[in-house]
Amino acid sequence: MEYFKIISGIPIHISDSIKKGVSYSPDKPVLLFLHGYLETLYIWSDFIEKFTDKYRVIAIDLPGHGLSGSFEVNSMERVSGAISSLLNSLEIFSNVVLIGHSMGGYVALDSIKRFPNLFSSVILLHSTPYADSDQKKIEREREIELIRLNKLHQIASLSLSKIFSNSNINRLEDKILELVEISEVHDPEGIVSSIKGIMLREDNSDFFMSLQFPKLIVLGSCDNYITAETSLKMHTTFGSCVITIPQTGHCSFIEAPNELATILSEFLANI
Repeated sequence: MEYFKIISGIPIHISDSIKKGVSYSPDKPVLLFLHGYLETLYIWSDFIEKFTDKYRVIAIDLPGHGLSGSFEVNSMERVSGAISSLLNSLEIFSNVVLIGHSMGGYVALDSIKRFPNLFSSVILLHSTPYADSDQKKIEREREIELIRLNKLHQIASLSLSKIFSNSNINRLEDKILELVEISEVHDPEGIVSSIKGIMLREDNSDFFMSLQFPKLIVLGSCDNYITAETSLKMHTTFGSCVITIPQTGHCSFIEAPNELATILSEFLANI
């Protein structure tokens, strides 16, 4: 079901698999899915159905995106604070698995850093623990300028088509059109606030290394956003907790949903 809660003074749009009269095993974690930049909770719609028979699954529109409100700057601190408050309002106080796609992975790591007792593991999907380079920050500043020139729709069209590997674009053309159409709900100023928050984030690579609970990074071999150099660096640095799915880009849960579901199911079974 979908609903809203006022959290930290803003509305948060929530999708929640819990149903009246249905209970989940207390030994099973709650899965919290956090979408990426210019996405909404609806990007998970098909994929999360693979887990709702065993787990309570929650997805949200992150602040600045979709139908949720926005802070003046959607810093990692403000967004992770909202996530903690949301979970507390739902009477969820521990054993949450954070699954973050791209930008959602940045939020996931910051949330764990600030509220460690809430979480039992983390899965980064096509995301890195690194901060923005100086060049990337310049590119984001330029994107803010374009959004303020009413170019958000054009940016979304380009960005959302690039989340799939070049070999999958034709096959997923209808999905791209759907994602671009959904992106029209974004408030441009909310997106600007989110870009500012992304630019301010810290490098969390040492923090990720230090985590003592189960952790996983899933990459795509044909990602248009995470370079082959960065992917190799992550494999070298983080070792066996990094898995690359062949012939996928930045969005394996749409490009190769069954393969990714198998990977995640095996991971979840062992935590």
